[in-house]
Amino acid sequence: METIWDHAILETFAIGIPDSGSEDDRLQKIDARTEHYGNMKSMIENVKNKNWDGVLTFYEDKDGPVNVRITSTGETVLHMAVRHRQLKALKKLTEKVGMEPADNRGNTCLHLAAKMGYTEGCDFLANNKHDRIRNCNSDNETPLFLAALYGWEETFFALAQICDNAYGHDITYEYGRRGSDGSTVLHCAINEDFLDTRVSLETSQKNRTEQETPILVASKNGITEIVRGILEQFSEAIYDVNSEGKNVMLLAVEHRQPQVYGTLLKHVEKSTKDLIYHNDNDGNNALHLAAIANTYRSWFASNAVLQMQWEINWFEFVKKDMPKNMLTHQNKEGKTPEQSFMETHTDLMRNDVDWLLKTSDSCTIVAALIATVAFATSAALPGGVQGKNGEPVLQRQGMFEIFAISSLVALCFSLMAVIMFLSILTSRHQVMDFHVRVPLKLLIGLTALFISIASMLISFCGGHFFVVRNILNNAKIAEYLVAFLPVTFFVIAQCPLYYKLFNATILKTDP
Repeated sequence: METIWDHAILETFAIGIPDSGSEDDRLQKIDARTEHYGNMKSMIENVKNKNWDGVLTFYEDKDGPVNVRITSTGETVLHMAVRHRQLKALKKLTEKVGMEPADNRGNTCLHLAAKMGYTEGCDFLANNKHDRIRNCNSDNETPLFLAALYGWEETFFALAQICDNAYGHDITYEYGRRGSDGSTVLHCAINEDFLDTRVSLETSQKNRTEQETPILVASKNGITEIVRGILEQFSEAIYDVNSEGKNVMLLAVEHRQPQVYGTLLKHVEKSTKDLIYHNDNDGNNALHLAAIANTYRSWFASNAVLQMQWEINWFEFVKKDMPKNMLTHQNKEGKTPEQSFMETHTDLMRNDVDWLLKTSDSCTIVAALIATVAFATSAALPGGVQGKNGEPVLQRQGMFEIFAISSLVALCFSLMAVIMFLSILTSRHQVMDFHVRVPLKLLIGLTALFISIASMLISFCGGHFFVVRNILNNAKIAEYLVAFLPVTFFVIAQCPLYYKLFNATILKTDP
């Protein structure tokens, strides 16, 4: 069966054989090509086996064609040298190239090197011929674009430096060139979370009339360093607006990016105030966008227990910077920000309510069990009672006091936990209840549950002391430490949830 390698050999065999002319001329050409066929087959076998010394020997002795495609994707021996990172072979073979070889998708060797993150190859190819940097493949992608797209930071900066040295500020066109999907080099670099501030500045200047400029992309993706870098050197970029009429401030609010929003508030106070008063094409102001629930969840998970509580906090956080007249502003659908909030958060609230009910139900059962055990323990005193007055036999023992107090604390706090969790279960759960009321009930219930569990174990150790005091004298401390392992594991497991809930409800930290 003929392989792609055999096809490449046959292709070179046919090159230059005339279709017409004398028979002698054709026979001479065929004889020459027959010899060349064998040589090419040997060379291509060397490429397949990565024997680059043999490849270079072939080209030095036979002066064979370098531009012949030898793979199914149309790659040449030069492409293969890049793919195998053979810099010596690449330098030698490049000397024999006339027209720049490209594969079936228009990718040159520099495209491939940039896509692979082969920085040494990029340095050589781009410095050897600067125009290679501007070559586009069939998707209108330059080597610089591919280095950014595939996240090769070192390669990207190496090519960017060569661009600047060769073309100066004219190269800003290359930074702003769009691929077939409409994205630019800057978009790709921002998505990979790397970019030189100088490149950001130059691209921002070049692309300010386009639909989505670099500062807008950085704002909605939460890359504060890029936003700050652009604004420090090119403050007018703060007025960029996309095709939906949303400026950098509105995008930060819509995509729930607190750090970017805070940076914008601190940057240029007068300009920023104008930005937050801005309306998009649908008549939505910043508070409308803070109110509208969307699918962007990059802000969640790491700093919130209840999504609704975070959404309300975010809404209130933006609201405090808005003038009073905009709080009742209606968009083109005739809705105020509060109406938009109520209508778009139905599903989100339902999810939080389901989680809250399941959690409260489970905690109620645990708290009720602790209350039952604490009550039974307080009724069954260690050592029993004596006399007509029913005084405890061991009441003069110090450990007995610990037992009595801890069992009472366990009973009281377990009952408090039951009451708080039952209150959550029987609540109607209105939207704004998730701001403080419901989270506070949950926080109190969890606190009471933690205290009751710890008190129950202390009570157990206090009562158990009288059982083992004459048996395991030397092992009592170790025994009690083991007894406290369950509560330790419980606290460790629940600590993140408790900490986040405490921060959001009691400390009321900003989003």
